[in-house]
Amino acid sequence: MIDILQGEDMGSPSRLRAEIPEQIGSSIRVSGMARKL
Repeated sequence: MIDILQGEDMGSPSRLRAEIPEQIGSSIRVSGMARKL
C-alpha cells in the first residue's frame, strides 16, 4: 500500500491511497477523497 499526502502547503491536506497486490496482472485500487472546487 502506498499513501500519497498532498495539499498541506495550500491549506487543504488530502491523502490518496494506492493498494497494489502482489499478484502480477491484478488490478490496482486507488482511493481518496474529493472536494468541490
